[in-house]
Amino acid sequence: MMEKEALWKGLKLFLGAMVLFTLLSRAVYQQGRAVVSTAAPTSGTVEHTVRVTGKTVQEQAAAVVTQPGLLVGAVRVSEGQQVQAGDVLFCLDLDNLEEAITAQSRELRKQGLSVQESYSQNSAQARRQSLARAQAQENYDTAVSGAEAALERAEQAVAKAQGALDTLPPGEIPEQSLLDAADQAQRNFEQALDDLDNAQRIYGQALETANLPEAVSNGGRIGQITYDQLEEKLQKLEAIRDAQGQVLAPADGVVTACYVRTGQLTGDTAAVLIADSSQGWKFAATVTQEQSQYIGTGDKVTLVLESTGKEYRDL
Repeated sequence: MMEKEALWKGLKLFLGAMVLFTLLSRAVYQQGRAVVSTAAPTSGTVEHTVRVTGKTVQEQAAAVVTQPGLLVGAVRVSEGQQVQAGDVLFCLDLDNLEEAITAQSRELRKQGLSVQESYSQNSAQARRQSLARAQAQENYDTAVSGAEAALERAEQAVAKAQGALDTLPPGEIPEQSLLDAADQAQRNFEQALDDLDNAQRIYGQALETANLPEAVSNGGRIGQITYDQLEEKLQKLEAIRDAQGQVLAPADGVVTACYVRTGQLTGDTAAVLIADSSQGWKFAATVTQEQSQYIGTGDKVTLVLESTGKEYRDL
């Protein structure tokens, strides 16, 4: 009897375990089965985020220049440094600057004397030219008037000789002396004509030569231009001295390049370049060909500054 009850009890446990395993199996099956829901189709977009690294560049840069050949005493800025208008960028050595001013003043005085000498020479040449013209005119007037007077006398002698011949009775043979006198008077008249022509030609040519436009030397004008240039440079050097040799920033911005070094001489080109912040900035970056297909006009941009971490959204 006891054995029979034990068998029934084992059978019940077996059947209970089978039921439990069946329920567990169905639960696992239900969880692993895909559940699909349907809906009406709608339009939409796929957003792509493109990340690039670049740098900000200025819309306009200001070049700071100074006089060349001056010794740099100290440099107060470096590339990437922010400056405000009036900040000291670098200082020039005052002793060297004073020497440059002294040398420039000396050159200016020398050039001034050269210009004065050139103008004096031009003035003396003009006076000599004026005297030569007056002398040529006087020589012409004297020679021509003398030749005209001689011609007039010769003409009168011809008339007188011809009058003596005309007074003879018709058919009377004139004396040889009258014929000789008439012939000589005619020769003198012809010679006087030649003398007048020669006087007009020779002295006229001399007068024309004297009246030719004067060959004016441009040395004075050229020298004056050089003098003005030297004077302008001297004024610039003196202005730097008045500023205690300090070269200042012309506007607010960021130093993008500094070409001067302490102990070296300034050059002919820009000493410092400053990105003028008042003119605005722009961001420049390079994108790949694959990235470019996801970029279009009007896309929103978020800019993160590396230096401060500050974000500018929806640019």
